[in-house]
This record gives sequence, structure tokens and C-alpha cells, in this order.
Amino acid sequence: MKRYPKTLFFLAVVLGLILASIFGDDMDGAEMEAQRYCQMVSDGTWPDFNNNYDQFCDGPNWNGK
Repeated sequence: MKRYPKTLFFLAVVLGLILASIFGDDMDGAEMEAQRYCQMVSDGTWPDFNNNYDQFCDGPNWNGK
């Protein structure tokens, strides 16, 4: 273990950056999906599948009202 401490540190940093980029994008995608759901239900294109439009789309995920 003591022979490669810089290499292990470098690999850990690279792995951390990769994981951060993967999970960081998921949050943006979830917010976009929520906005799309609210817009489609508001326009009447989709029904309110779970009957939670009033609760879900009045919060920070909804920018269309």
C-alpha cells in the first residue's frame, strides 16, 4: 500500500469526480421531469395519474403558473 499513495489518491479523486458528475446530473433531470409533468397535466395533455397535481405542482418544481 505504501508504494503507490499518489496513484491511489489520484484514482480516488477521479472516481469521486465521476460519481459527482453522474449524481449531479440526476437531480437536474428529476427537476426537468417534474416541470414537464406539471406542464403536461396543466395543458390537459396528460391526466393527473396520482391525483397529486395540486400538492406537487404548487411548489418549487413548477414554474409555469
